[in-house]
Amino acid sequence: MIIDLLKTPIAYIDRLFVWIYGTKLNPLQRSGALTVGILISVIVSGTYLLFFYSVGDPHGSLIEIENQWYLGKWIRSFHRYASDLAVLVVIYHSLSMLVQRRSWGPRTLAWLSGTFLMCSLFISGWTGFVMVWDAHGQEMAQEGARLFQLVPFLREDLVASFSGENPIPGSFFFMNLFLHVAVPLGMVIGLWIHISKMGSVKIFPNSLVFKLLVGSLILASLLFPAPLLKEGDLGAIVGTIPFDIWFGFFLPISKTLSPLLSVGIVAFGLLTMVTAIYWSAPKDRNGKLTPLQRPEFHPSSGRVYFKSVIGSLFFLGIVLMGSQIPIKMNDAQAILRLNFRFANLRKRDCHKPTTLEKGDKLSHMQLQEICVTDHILYGVRVYVDSEKIYDEVVRDTRSEQHKFRLNMDYDLKPGEHAIDIEIVAKNEAGETLNRKSLHRNFEFEKGRIRLISFDGGFK
Repeated sequence: MIIDLLKTPIAYIDRLFVWIYGTKLNPLQRSGALTVGILISVIVSGTYLLFFYSVGDPHGSLIEIENQWYLGKWIRSFHRYASDLAVLVVIYHSLSMLVQRRSWGPRTLAWLSGTFLMCSLFISGWTGFVMVWDAHGQEMAQEGARLFQLVPFLREDLVASFSGENPIPGSFFFMNLFLHVAVPLGMVIGLWIHISKMGSVKIFPNSLVFKLLVGSLILASLLFPAPLLKEGDLGAIVGTIPFDIWFGFFLPISKTLSPLLSVGIVAFGLLTMVTAIYWSAPKDRNGKLTPLQRPEFHPSSGRVYFKSVIGSLFFLGIVLMGSQIPIKMNDAQAILRLNFRFANLRKRDCHKPTTLEKGDKLSHMQLQEICVTDHILYGVRVYVDSEKIYDEVVRDTRSEQHKFRLNMDYDLKPGEHAIDIEIVAKNEAGETLNRKSLHRNFEFEKGRIRLISFDGGFK
């Protein structure tokens, strides 16, 4: 069913490229080799940028690169646009192989390793945008952190890093830099596995096609430099920004969904690709490959070169438009952000261990005291201008961690607002253990986030 739906559009795209480039120079005829050529360009340009990048001042180092009118400014744009183009070619290559049913039998290893390579490309691209740490990178980093909160051992650190309470540590950018460099190196091994069972395969594109591609990317980089937005600020509301839809196509959708649902959609997509080795195969398992029927077209040299240049610029224009689509990330005028950290467990009925409880354990392994613990429940009420906006009893009985977090964002109008917060801690028997409250007027600036945090006390 899926393959039947894809056959017609893939065939039309292929015929369009044959008409523009001719049969001999059609870059889609060897789309896998074209991807390799693009990725080589990305690695070369990225290596140059790496010498000037600083994890201590990521955005500042990008500004210095932008000020290099002779190389830095256009090389960064080249790196960005070539990466976007790689995504487009990889998507076409995957769909083309699927339509031709080259995803099962002898091609199983190639299909599975290709899936790994595509995921690696998106991971490397995502970390690259975060490394810039402008408003665009901030949005991608915050959404990635929101999704990774589902991983238990990452939950606390991610929430603490992006609440705005503390600046982003340099170790975060070092981690992104490491992944941005290490993942492409892993892709080299993945590429070797990808072609290992294919026999004689040309892994590099036609030299003329490659030169035309690089030349078009350089021209686009000189005429339309990639935007560098203002530095990321966790205390600022990101409004409408030019967004790269090729790497961040999922983000505007996932921001409206829960983390669990977003991750579930991604997992379903990956599962669909992996299981293509089963559902894309012919029912009788004896079906032959069905290569695309490319029409033969051999125009004169002058004509094909002219159309190739015009066609390349046109398709690069599509890439450029997709890399700078204005998208409104948040339409709030001001935001109240509540960041609460609560104690989870409470010790009671403590006693020194008896001889029987000590057993045969070595002295340094013996507990100094044994306590019965119970979970603490918190009644949280939040009022804005005497209007109740939150009234819930929160607890975390799923883990034995000593603390857990509660994070909330509320949209408000700019101006002064009276904030009243009441927190009542009780044990599982319903006995009141502690009570904290905050009653204060706060000024909310337009386009800014007002953070109120609680960790045993308000601040």
